[in-house]
Amino acid sequence: MIDRALRQVRYENHLRTLRALGVELGGLAVFDAARRLVWEERVDETLRRAIQHALERNDGGVRAGLRCLELPGNQVALVFSVDDDTDGEVLALMLTSPATGPWPASSIPRIQAALQAVADNIVAEFRLNEELEAMAVELGDRYEELNLVYQTDAASSDSAAGHESLRRLVRDTAEFLDVPMAALLMPQTDTQLYHLDRRIPTASALRFFAKLCGRPFERLRGSRQAIVVNSAGEMIRELLPQEPVRSLLIVPVQGGGAEVVGMLLIARDLDHKDFSNSDRNLLEVMATKMTKILQINFDSLTGLENSFSFEWAVSEALQQENGRGTAHTVLHVDVDRTGVVNDICGREAGDEVIRIIGRILTSRARTQDTVARMSGDEFGILLKACPLESAARFASAVAEQVAATEFRWKDAIQPLSICIGVVPITAESDSAAAVISSAQVACDAAKEKGHNCIQVYEHNNADLLRRRGEFRWVGQIQAALRDDGLVLYAQEIRPLSTDDPLPHYEVLVRILDDKGVPIPPTDFIPAAEHYHQMSSIDRWVLRAAVDALFMAASDHPLAPLQLAVNLSGQSLADEHFKAFALEQLGRLGPVARNLCFEITESAAISNMQQAIEFIAACKAEGCRFSLDDFGSGLSSFAYLQRFDVDFLKIDGSFVSRIGHDRVAHAMVAAINQVGQVMGLATIAEFVDTGLIDQSLREIGVDNGQGVFYHSPEPLRDVLRNLTRAPSAALA
Repeated sequence: MIDRALRQVRYENHLRTLRALGVELGGLAVFDAARRLVWEERVDETLRRAIQHALERNDGGVRAGLRCLELPGNQVALVFSVDDDTDGEVLALMLTSPATGPWPASSIPRIQAALQAVADNIVAEFRLNEELEAMAVELGDRYEELNLVYQTDAASSDSAAGHESLRRLVRDTAEFLDVPMAALLMPQTDTQLYHLDRRIPTASALRFFAKLCGRPFERLRGSRQAIVVNSAGEMIRELLPQEPVRSLLIVPVQGGGAEVVGMLLIARDLDHKDFSNSDRNLLEVMATKMTKILQINFDSLTGLENSFSFEWAVSEALQQENGRGTAHTVLHVDVDRTGVVNDICGREAGDEVIRIIGRILTSRARTQDTVARMSGDEFGILLKACPLESAARFASAVAEQVAATEFRWKDAIQPLSICIGVVPITAESDSAAAVISSAQVACDAAKEKGHNCIQVYEHNNADLLRRRGEFRWVGQIQAALRDDGLVLYAQEIRPLSTDDPLPHYEVLVRILDDKGVPIPPTDFIPAAEHYHQMSSIDRWVLRAAVDALFMAASDHPLAPLQLAVNLSGQSLADEHFKAFALEQLGRLGPVARNLCFEITESAAISNMQQAIEFIAACKAEGCRFSLDDFGSGLSSFAYLQRFDVDFLKIDGSFVSRIGHDRVAHAMVAAINQVGQVMGLATIAEFVDTGLIDQSLREIGVDNGQGVFYHSPEPLRDVLRNLTRAPSAALA
């Protein structure tokens, strides 16, 4: 490396520096400490040989300082050796006298000073070249490591299942680093994925892993630093007493959050080479890849695989069946009463229930089976090579164990129960998604029977077929959310007793079918509510409504309308939805006052604390709230003061009968009076005739909404007409 670094110095630049300093010379030659020529300028072969011979005759090597050599033909050379204070004498600069004759003695100090300055610059450049060479070598090593990492990407790219991807990474780590033992250990979920040399007894390795999951893991989790053991030191003796000494390298593996959930380790006998920083760096890269797999494929609460990974496993089982008669079965498990546990004992207790159920399911499953947490309180199980009859017995045993488990939280004891849907994988199974949905449909049917019930999916069962048809909406809803297949409509909320200068519209969502025809919400909203898709729909609607207000405000100082957006009870119960809503309101800034959230009375009461907190947070950003379907509950007036709302929307079941039902008329009048006393504007829904409109005006209701005033139309058309109005007025 030194020789290459010397030859990469740009000596011609330093020669120009010497001449700029006023040094007259005939030529310049540079030799290394072994008197090999490195570079020359105007020094012919005869003169170079004479210089080398004179050096050898003079002192057999290069000494520090400036010397004068007499050469044949009355030639004179000044020799200046360069010492870099690290490698000692590195090279010598040979200046030949100019054609005008030898240098006068009075000029030698000036030449020596110039040579010293140039020599310092040459050494600095030489050192820089050495560093660049070292960096090039290091980059070469990193390049090789990256090649290994890319190979592991290619090796696992065809597998989306969590455990399978992790197993491949463990195997690749052992092979690439050429170690007899590699393992991923996650003590909290009792996960051990390892790759062992044939000479290592499995039982011995498992005992070793068990010890590592104790104090070494606690040390790793606390320090978050790699553990490197290359000798039989005190540290390893303390952590692993009575264990054969091995070279050991352990790095932390993080889960979905920032917490350390596991360790990736490699080990080999002490008589092999030490683990290097390069080994540690590569192992940390592999641990990072495992962290990403855990984030994508695993549930952070239970450590089980998630729905994404589970669907891949079912797809693999479906391909294995492929008409060959291999019996696989899928179970969908729904945990009962988690909402009650959350309300009584708190969310922490509800999380513990989920963990307990996950451990029970895992303890019952075999190594080849897959247990996954599908959503909040739902699990999926793939029983491989398991006929339907055996799967039904498995389900019964699991349900019995859950029922026999006593959940005690502080001073409260809560019973545990589950419902299970069972479906076989057959040659007629369409896809993994179809199999999983059939299991979920069967589970829904089991839930209607009561706690701890089991339902086997039967293809000719009329009730299950009806449920299956409803469940198919889930796929269409998800596709619409993914592919922008939703569209917003709007219906005017018209002032009846006063003139409101700002038009008010309720936003309504539609799904577009394959031909672009809008599907009314009555067709898909029940399925969305039943299968927990409403929060996703609400997010899309809110974002689209905010986009519409934002665009309208960009064309006018004030947005030309206010929009009312419906929120479901599922969104109120979603702990992440409030942050999303506040983020959207933040986009609007002052225009947030033109957005109104509509919350149904039943949703607000069912999620009272969440609703109160949500309303307070959003109103602080300037938006308004409407309590929808008011009057449908038995305790409407008792709860009204708990909610800080701006509008009361009178339940349409009363409004539609107001013209011929005295009780309905009295209810509308009473709700309107309470609203006026509380300073709330009232809105009557389902106004579809002139008679209803007349009755509402006589009562003094503030606003009406229905097809009598305005049939829903695409929001984009409403915006187009409203933005044209000011231009038309100016014309």
